[in-house]
Amino acid sequence: MNQIREYTSQDQQRFKQFYIATENKKKHARVLKDLYQSQGTKRTWQAGIVGIFGIHITQWFKTRYLPLPLILIELMLWTAGVGFFWYSWLSRDYKRHVQQSVERISTGLLAITKIEKSNSWVMENSKGELIGTIALKYENDEGKIECLTAKRKQDYRELVQNAFKFGRANKIQVISKWQGQDSKWSESCI
Repeated sequence: MNQIREYTSQDQQRFKQFYIATENKKKHARVLKDLYQSQGTKRTWQAGIVGIFGIHITQWFKTRYLPLPLILIELMLWTAGVGFFWYSWLSRDYKRHVQQSVERISTGLLAITKIEKSNSWVMENSKGELIGTIALKYENDEGKIECLTAKRKQDYRELVQNAFKFGRANKIQVISKWQGQDSKWSESCI
């Protein structure tokens, strides 16, 4: 049975471990998505392709011979090299982003508890493992859900329901943009 309780300073290290572990599970898919969408990757790959064909076309004018098997091998090696380089680059960038986010969010969760009519919570499973967090930040006469992280969609729901219950008990209108996009929630902490 899951338990939701208030976030405390003793939870910061556990939260950091939880957040990093959760984000690391998403790393491969997110880095591949960034790799696919990266203009730098596309330009580098295209420049190499043009270079490879340029060299062989120049040689073709001299020899009237185009070594297709060699060209295919060069293209495959170039593509693999570019993919490996950019994947490594984007992986380091992703790791740096996660480190910055975890510091900001763990500090934000604690800071929110000090704001009037605001609070932060953690969710633990029956083994006492941290499996989710959420905060409700009161500002401009509204309660805004922030710092929502969880392993499973049903945990998201329970955490959001807890924040709404807290809002109702404190006569706060809770503003929610819930669309099932966990990354949006994770990034919006203070």
